[in-house]
Amino acid sequence: MNREKAIKIAVQHAKKWEGFCCREPYRSGVSNKYFSNIDSLSKDTKVWSYPDGRGFSVGWGSYNKLSNGASVTATTSITKEQADKEIEIEMREVDKRIFPKIKVPLTETQYAALLDTAYNAGAGSLNYTSNRNGETFPSLLTTVNTGGDTTKVFPKVAISDSGSGKVLPSLIRRRNDASKLFSGGYDTLYAIQEFYNENRKTINYAAIGLVLIGMGAYLYYLKKKGIILKK
Repeated sequence: MNREKAIKIAVQHAKKWEGFCCREPYRSGVSNKYFSNIDSLSKDTKVWSYPDGRGFSVGWGSYNKLSNGASVTATTSITKEQADKEIEIEMREVDKRIFPKIKVPLTETQYAALLDTAYNAGAGSLNYTSNRNGETFPSLLTTVNTGGDTTKVFPKVAISDSGSGKVLPSLIRRRNDASKLFSGGYDTLYAIQEFYNENRKTINYAAIGLVLIGMGAYLYYLKKKGIILKK
């Protein structure tokens, strides 16, 4: 398994679920204002913290503390560029904590599913054996290391809000998606994304070349038909 590739997949997967918040400073009683077209944001775009469980998060779910040790509070703000760096740094910290506990060979996407869960709910969540729904189950870590059925465990792990204790449907959906990632449901998708990321310049230049060739062929066709007069 290539851990670096697994980390990149986990970051992509986590970003899909974390969303990107917030456009405005936190105000009690006012809903979070999420960005809708994240890809269009400049690296200098300012993002603000938001309530998350018992504390606050900022950017892509950076909870309570940033990598430089600064606390995330109700008034914290960082740039889009900083947020992108934070999730990379934090995912690598999660990797350092859980990799030594994995005793069986895993694919990049399988390991990424565990990274996403640990990033979202803490590394300790891989050892949980019960939840607020009153369900008990073998821990995710035990299930993985013994070759058990992870599809029955993922949807039960860390599905409640750390502040209110309420079971959140959004967390159940996220765990189901992580289960799908672990089971190979996104292998092809992430392989294509990785290929594009590694060959982006070549692919983009090739696409531009094909467009120019197509335009040239079309203009030649129009000239042959007399639609465009020859000089």
